[in-house]
Amino acid sequence: MFGRSHAEELRNLAPPLDCSAAAPDSGLLRTYLDHYSLRFTTDDGPVHHSLGVFAGGGENLAAQYFAPPAPRGTVFLLHGYLDHAGIYRHPLGWCLDRGYAAFIFDMPGHGLSSGEMGGVDNFARYCDALSRALALADEQRLARPWYAVGQSTGAAILMDSILHHGLMESHALDGIALLAPLVRILRHYRSRMAYLLSGWFVDGTPRLYAESSHDREFLYFLRHEDDLQSSRIPRSWIGAMFDYGRRFTAAAPNPAPLTVVQGTGDDTVDWKFNLPAIRGKFPAVKEVLVPGARHHLVNESPEFRDPVFMALADSLSGSM
Repeated sequence: MFGRSHAEELRNLAPPLDCSAAAPDSGLLRTYLDHYSLRFTTDDGPVHHSLGVFAGGGENLAAQYFAPPAPRGTVFLLHGYLDHAGIYRHPLGWCLDRGYAAFIFDMPGHGLSSGEMGGVDNFARYCDALSRALALADEQRLARPWYAVGQSTGAAILMDSILHHGLMESHALDGIALLAPLVRILRHYRSRMAYLLSGWFVDGTPRLYAESSHDREFLYFLRHEDDLQSSRIPRSWIGAMFDYGRRFTAAAPNPAPLTVVQGTGDDTVDWKFNLPAIRGKFPAVKEVLVPGARHHLVNESPEFRDPVFMALADSLSGSM
């Protein structure tokens, strides 16, 4: 089993990220790749894999780059809250199967990256991490065109970066897709009241594992075999989430073309509120509903995950 102490050791041993260099081989890296099933092959040849660190969001962040021979472009994958690169084998494999390189990094406080586990005082730190990752990719001339796909909080980071940090002006992204995007969580007002009332004596809340996927093996793995999962949600993150929601509401509309893919069985985010809210900020948005799909779209069971990836392919096909 790959544990938290292993994550810190792997991060400390990792060199500065160089996407042209293969990840230094070690028993620790092999254990990580095997534990999370991150070994890929393609019909065109072997998959190049880089692992390294860069500074972003006030932390030392671990990033990984997977590329087939002669990639047709690069897809930047932004994981959701309490997720990390290790559990994103399905979208990574999808990118590689289509001939695209995939770039993914663990957000501050997640996965192999440093920081309070699951904690952040402002989503701006996530946005800074994304901006620095894209700047690094630009410096290293990763294959264009570029696309970004965000799951849940990863989608929120993309929207926040567009609305408040000039993402589309500073980095040329050719397509953006949001999977089960976060604006508000379900039971928003109840959660906010609990947050306000507990301010003097609670520094976090125990994590309750939701039925976020129909894939029973994935849910079991999260709860029992992934030591990089947090058992609590820090109060700092809850406050940062509410602050993000306020800033989203106050933001001016933006013409960026986005695609939203949303499952109708999602009981994590308040998607019936979120879709109209996103439509109001991004008038050019395209929406795709996946009947019955739950929140963790990239780790749904195949009968739900396949329509998600079909929607991704369709939404990005104009530029892909």
